[in-house]
Amino acid sequence: MAAAAVSLLAPLWWVADLVTSFQLQLLLGMLPLLVALLGRRAWRWAAALAVATLVPFSQLVPLWTGPPGPTAAPEAPRLRVLVANVLSRNPSPAALLDEVAAFDPDLVAVLELSGPVVAALAPLEATHPLALSDVHDTDNFGIGLYSRLPVEGRLVYRTAPGSGASEPGIEATVLAPGAAPLQLFVAHPMPPAGRALSARRDAHLAALGDAVGAVAGPRLLVGDLNVVSWAPAFRDLARRGRLIDARRPQRLSTGTWPAGLPALLRIPIDHALASPDLAITRLEVGPAYGSDHRPLRVEVALPRP
Repeated sequence: MAAAAVSLLAPLWWVADLVTSFQLQLLLGMLPLLVALLGRRAWRWAAALAVATLVPFSQLVPLWTGPPGPTAAPEAPRLRVLVANVLSRNPSPAALLDEVAAFDPDLVAVLELSGPVVAALAPLEATHPLALSDVHDTDNFGIGLYSRLPVEGRLVYRTAPGSGASEPGIEATVLAPGAAPLQLFVAHPMPPAGRALSARRDAHLAALGDAVGAVAGPRLLVGDLNVVSWAPAFRDLARRGRLIDARRPQRLSTGTWPAGLPALLRIPIDHALASPDLAITRLEVGPAYGSDHRPLRVEVALPRP
């Protein structure tokens, strides 16, 4: 019950924001306990716990029951994007090649791109050249975009106010046959591991939302955003960027981290958000492949020029 109450302070306190990430797991733990209390006729404790369950319910139910996103026209061009935080220390990063073969994406957005990962993914460049990249061997914020479509773009470094530190991101125009140009954003903010890093992540997401929202035309934002769909910082990002969560309505099987846990115990921190003129036609989580994140498979229907 205390955890549920603490999560209400998420906009004000980084610890509460962290607790908010596990609302589904909190709810799954509270419901069996509520049943047990009712079975023992511990009415007061059961009533208190029932009230406490309203906190996670209030945050999760709107995501599960919200209206679906735009519907795709049958003849609309499709674009597939694989989003993979590969883990810079992954002992078997080449296993991602099997996921690429299984999903057949047009674009592969790789987070935590290191020198060994680039070497392991070298066979991918025969079909998907590495269009944009910033390879990091000393931290977990390398980034890269492999593409079999024409791409024009740049690396962007968003600096946290007062810190001088920044994490690289990608802004690119993707040219798919028969479709309007797509503005693609790839991002990987800091995890909220402490007050300073939580504030840095929130500042990154706010600046990212403003940048996406300032662009006209079809827009798609993907990446390991280190925030869950129901967190205040995520809602602010979507509002600023004029974006729709690709998971809408939310599904219980789309958590991506930690990769080794069952679906209901994973949390959704790898994301795709789309502008209203894009229709999400497919969103699913791929299998574990040695990273601490599972890959996210996204297919969108693009508007005609």
